[in-house]
Amino acid sequence: MARLLLVDDDARVRARTAEALRGAGHDVVAADSAEEALQRLAGTPVDALIADVVLEGLDGLALAGHVARLPRRVPVVLCSALPTVCQAASQRARAEGLTLAGVLTKPLDTAALAALLAPPVAGPGAHDHDEGWLGEDFLRGVDGEIGECPPTRVLYLAARLGASGALEVAGPSVRARIVLKAGKFVH
Repeated sequence: MARLLLVDDDARVRARTAEALRGAGHDVVAADSAEEALQRLAGTPVDALIADVVLEGLDGLALAGHVARLPRRVPVVLCSALPTVCQAASQRARAEGLTLAGVLTKPLDTAALAALLAPPVAGPGAHDHDEGWLGEDFLRGVDGEIGECPPTRVLYLAARLGASGALEVAGPSVRARIVLKAGKFVH
């Protein structure tokens, strides 16, 4: 599966989460602070980082900001036991221009995590199709039925997957057709 860097300052939560992730087939490297995580990232290649939002010292969002500036792209999933903290972290990340692979509540649902990590961990070409992008099942697993999925989430995932195809976006007074090729907006 994937090599994951897990960051949580609560030793019991960190141990339980690492055990669950290992049980799901992942190789887990653990850190008890954002500072330790940054040190580990310098010497250990990982496929993704999973960090608690609330950490002593640098918090999870600050860590995500540091990770975003690394030369190698590392997807970041933030988590918290409190849904309101997850919502606030997601909003703050958008406001700060940070791209997150996702935000999950604790205890982590390993299936939801796998759905978030599947595209970036799978590697280049894993989602290429001659007929265009066929990521509908993935989107249903992450955000529910396609009709309920926010267009910005679809665009974000399309860019992350390197998708090709067309997307119709409709709002109360606006309708647009967005064409993507290899994750880049064509028009």
